[in-house]
Amino acid sequence: MRRTQGMTLVEVLVAMLIMALLAALSYRALDTLLRSERHMQDDASALRQPIRFFSRLEADLLGYGQRPPRRGSVAPAPWLGDPQATAWTRQPMGTGETWLRVEYRWRQGRIERLTQNEDQPLPLEQRQGDTVLEQVESLKLRYLDREGHWLEHWPATDAPRALEVRLRLQGQGELRRVFALI
Repeated sequence: MRRTQGMTLVEVLVAMLIMALLAALSYRALDTLLRSERHMQDDASALRQPIRFFSRLEADLLGYGQRPPRRGSVAPAPWLGDPQATAWTRQPMGTGETWLRVEYRWRQGRIERLTQNEDQPLPLEQRQGDTVLEQVESLKLRYLDREGHWLEHWPATDAPRALEVRLRLQGQGELRRVFALI
């Protein structure tokens, strides 16, 4: 018996089955890849806010300075701190700027940054402030003294050698950063 050119029905069905399996496997691989990309973008987005917060805090810390007393007055305390708030004097960073009192504090699930002009002190409720980080479950600050001990409260004598910041963010766990100051 002589065979004519072409494919039998069984050969066509086998080829279609192979193509269907390859398409299904390709779809699953593409779906997994797209889901992974979405998760990576979500994770990166979630870390942008804490990174911005730490960068802003670092810029303020770099400006730390002990303001000399004016005639007939006492110099303000260079640094104050407790486990959930810290404040210090930042020297002018450019022309036209004045000495600023910078304060970071944790309140109602967010970290706020408050500033005030050192020449015109204001009551706490009138200070200029903004939220720098949201969805914060807890904030813990510690201060390194000259003898190498970590303290939870900082007296108003001078600046600490380092500041440790521990943040617990909703859905992200704890972040820790230590800033060397002196």
